[in-house]
Amino acid sequence: HGEFEHREKGALEFVHRWEELVGGLCRAGFVIEDLAEPKHGDPAAEPGTFRHRSQFIPPYVAIKARRVATPALGQAAAGIVIP
Repeated sequence: HGEFEHREKGALEFVHRWEELVGGLCRAGFVIEDLAEPKHGDPAAEPGTFRHRSQFIPPYVAIKARRVATPALGQAAAGIVIP
């Protein structure tokens, strides 16, 4: 298992705070429908390697979000919607 096996060729990596990621989506009128963390950890991996660290900190998250429009104005509604 290579150190870069879960990284797409040519992909750029950025570090952002959760407030910027999730909060930014909510403030832009999106509703979070799902959030998933990959499970790439390996308890037998050598300490300090990607697969070892991935047991504790996922290398990325996948966020499924959609924009919600207000019926009257046809614009995105800001805020958090809990179904």
